[in-house]
Amino acid sequence: MNPKIDLLLNRFLQREPLTAEELRSLKKWIDDPANTILLNNWVQRIWDMSNEVESALQFDDLVQEINYEYQSQQNRKISSSIKFLKVFQRVAAILILPIILLFTYYFFRTNSDLTTDYTEIIVPRGQKSEMVMADGTHVWLNSDSRLKYPTNFLRSRDREVQLEGEAYFEVSKFKHEKFRVLMGRATVEVLGTRFNVKAYPDEQQIETSLLSGRVNLLLKDGERSQKIAMLPGEKIDFNLDQNSLKKSGFNESNVVAWKDNHLVFADDSFDEVVRKIERWYNVQIQYDPAEMENEQLTLELDKEESIERLMEIMGKIMHIEYKINNKNITIKKQNLS
Repeated sequence: MNPKIDLLLNRFLQREPLTAEELRSLKKWIDDPANTILLNNWVQRIWDMSNEVESALQFDDLVQEINYEYQSQQNRKISSSIKFLKVFQRVAAILILPIILLFTYYFFRTNSDLTTDYTEIIVPRGQKSEMVMADGTHVWLNSDSRLKYPTNFLRSRDREVQLEGEAYFEVSKFKHEKFRVLMGRATVEVLGTRFNVKAYPDEQQIETSLLSGRVNLLLKDGERSQKIAMLPGEKIDFNLDQNSLKKSGFNESNVVAWKDNHLVFADDSFDEVVRKIERWYNVQIQYDPAEMENEQLTLELDKEESIERLMEIMGKIMHIEYKINNKNITIKKQNLS
């Protein structure tokens, strides 16, 4: 026989109180038909050891007493539960309203977190904007750009912003919290760093230039995605049409000159020159692309320079003729023959 059961039987026989767990173990053991012979032998052994006839133990009596004690204990539990329930009902009657109010508060608070409100900064052509976000990240927005981000920026699950246009970021480092700039099929993911991104919707190229720190550039093409780790001094041009990328170095002062009010052209094609001027001065330029396809421009000037002064300089450098009519400019090559 199991020594533990033997001990429990002896304690029960001597009227020592058993715990609920002990009584449950004892009842489970005697209810098992495989233990009937063992229990009968144990009773017989106790009978043989007894010197008093009145103290003689019967098998059926022992089983009945154990079952009775077990059932009595269960009844006491039920009675206690009923008493507790009655007390609980009285307490609940007092507390139910505050509990409902508290539950309602947390329910709506939780669900309000699921609905994210966004703030959108729109910078018109001819202007720039500078801001500091709630996490301390410093952002400069170039002309004709949009930045969208959660209004409760620090409470959002991720520090994510959506960008159309060009921006320069100095990202505050939050331990284990990444900062992401979403630009359609490309995403820049950082912890703390300085970088410039250019992703205008009317251009088929996304440019990412890393000044310090480290970033991951995530590129998507349908179901496929690519993750590229960038190091300081690297620039990646991602061509959306060709789904190709080019990694190169860059001149830091040229890339971020715009945020310090410097308009820089560095061997830019004429198409790129026109796009920069249109955004910088909020003008519309008409020209013949075929006539200007081989033209490039290298030039730096302050934003304080007027559009008239810029056209004058370009006319001398590139041998072009121009006509300004309010916000409309027409450009064509000079006839040098």
